[in-house]
Amino acid sequence: MPKPSIHVSDSIHFKSIDTGGQSVGNGGDGSFSGAIINKPTLTFDPTNKADGAHVNVTTGDHVSQKASWDADAIAKKAHDVNANSNGDQKSYSGHDTSKVYANTTADQTNKLWVDMHQEVMAGIGGNGGDNNAAMGGEVDFHFSSSI
Repeated sequence: MPKPSIHVSDSIHFKSIDTGGQSVGNGGDGSFSGAIINKPTLTFDPTNKADGAHVNVTTGDHVSQKASWDADAIAKKAHDVNANSNGDQKSYSGHDTSKVYANTTADQTNKLWVDMHQEVMAGIGGNGGDNNAAMGGEVDFHFSSSI
């Protein structure tokens, strides 16, 4: 007797096949023991000292006059000597002018840019390897039919 043929309505459909829970490269557990201290410190203390010019001006007249006149005609043994004096003295002073220019300019620009950024990681586990593959096992089907 000939073997019967399988019709489409007689097919078996497999929705999923699971060959086990494979995994690769999960890495190890990390641990940390100790202390992490983050204590950034910055001191920014710019200083500018500008001493302007020191000016000492004394403007004025200091006049000292002294007149002395001696007309000793007899002692000179001169003839027809005529000596005159009215005691006048003259001093022309004043119009004293002082001009002082003592400009002082101080400019200061202080710029500060600080990045005290820190990233700290501790107790990180391993990476578990690279280019690893976890593949399931093979599935073989053997059908035997006896009809």
